[in-house]
Amino acid sequence: MIEKAIAAAVLFELCSALLLVLVLAGLLFRNAAVRKARAASAAIRPVIRQGLIEYLAGSSNTSQLREFAQSQRRELAECILELREAVTGETGDRLWELALELAVLHDWCADARSTDSAVRCTAYQRLAHASAYERCRRVTAQLQLTGMDDADPKVRLAAACGLAKSGDAKDLELVFRQAVRSNALGRAVLAEVLRPHAMELAEKAVPRVLWSRQDAHVLAALELIIAWGRAIPLRDLHRLVDGGNRDIRILALRALPLVASSSENQAAVLRAIADEDREISREALAAAGRLRIQTVAAGGDRRTARV
Repeated sequence: MIEKAIAAAVLFELCSALLLVLVLAGLLFRNAAVRKARAASAAIRPVIRQGLIEYLAGSSNTSQLREFAQSQRRELAECILELREAVTGETGDRLWELALELAVLHDWCADARSTDSAVRCTAYQRLAHASAYERCRRVTAQLQLTGMDDADPKVRLAAACGLAKSGDAKDLELVFRQAVRSNALGRAVLAEVLRPHAMELAEKAVPRVLWSRQDAHVLAALELIIAWGRAIPLRDLHRLVDGGNRDIRILALRALPLVASSSENQAAVLRAIADEDREISREALAAAGRLRIQTVAAGGDRRTARV
């Protein structure tokens, strides 16, 4: 019995050792295959990149690029993305037209429907770049609207960045509302995307949020206005200086120099200068300096506020 037990133990150890060897051999084989694939990818990229550059320079021969779309599809897509920041205007449109023609854009659309949130996020980020081209926007618009409701906040952010490029008033308002609901990082990203559309947003979208009485959204909207740093035609902001909570009043004072000057705004700033809250008084003085509002100093002298 003891001999059988020893034999069984030895056999078990041998099987375990053999299994370990097989696993290690598999890992080595896999690593070798990965290294080989990476080397092949690195070798073909300059060729693909050169083909794309020649196409963008005006070449009408796309046969080689079509072959790459069949045999080196991932590398082709990545090279297109690498070139996106180097080209603008008609050349940029030509690049995205090629992505559309070779169905690279449709690959990203398919990835945007993945159950893996990381895959979806990458796809939406790529679609956002492609949305700079009007024909691509026709393909991606509905998908980006869907992405705005995704469970993953990173996907929602990427979808919003793409949707903002449509320039459509309804889409811009959706993105603005997404921005006021986002965290600080998301809001900073969307502020940059929305800056070119600040004038349009100031007509309806911004006032709707500012007068919504939802303090968190009001604060976020004021942060966006300040981040834009652009003069916008926004009325009645003095109401927030006079009647908002402390945080809202402070941000409203920072935003006030960015809107059209009015007697109501100036009066609100002067009242805030005399506020018992030192921070509000300090922000009011800064606003008065930027607006070049004259204040009455001791002794009756009129002076322009300086900061």
